[in-house]
Amino acid sequence: MRFHALAGAVALTLAACSTVSRDEPFSGTAGQSYVLIAIDGTSKQDDTGHVFRFYPVDLASTTFQGKFVPVWFSINPLLPGHELEKPETMAALVRFGGEKIAPGDYALVSHVVTKEGPAALNRADCYSLGAPVYRFRDGTINIVPRGNAAAQDLETLQAQVAEVLTRYPQMTAPRALAQQLGTASFETGRAWNGAQDCDPKGTFAFTAGKSAPPQ
Repeated sequence: MRFHALAGAVALTLAACSTVSRDEPFSGTAGQSYVLIAIDGTSKQDDTGHVFRFYPVDLASTTFQGKFVPVWFSINPLLPGHELEKPETMAALVRFGGEKIAPGDYALVSHVVTKEGPAALNRADCYSLGAPVYRFRDGTINIVPRGNAAAQDLETLQAQVAEVLTRYPQMTAPRALAQQLGTASFETGRAWNGAQDCDPKGTFAFTAGKSAPPQ
């Protein structure tokens, strides 16, 4: 389901990030987790920006907890952000973006895609009808493949993760595919013009079991 967002605000958000520093550390310290998203790139010079929003959830009370955690793939190469730099020799078009996050359960509620130019906002998808809910393990790099990246076999995906992390020698924590627990459907708020804003309101309905991820 598409939702409303201000093109200028989204463009500024995406412009505020690019690649993660190669000195980024994550050794698997207790009490910390790391989410690593894999998405399919369109070319070696893919200029598409992405924002994925994860909300912490409590499955016992089926409620959203606190603020969302964004993972940004930027269209601006000059500013710091969440996308991991790939080795120049890496042939796969898949792109990776990651962020430290508290371990626990999270719903991926939305995905914004944009490109540079006057019409910056191209697509904004809200997963209110069935947001995938993942469990991010303590002390682990949790891999979340999306789109065509999710259609790859696990061995290929793991090899790509290992290759991109050769750029990040201090990211030594164990790596694992994030467990999808089920899906969450939820009510959303409304923007000033009445359009859906994809900010979860109240509780959600949880359906256990993995389903095909929204695109």
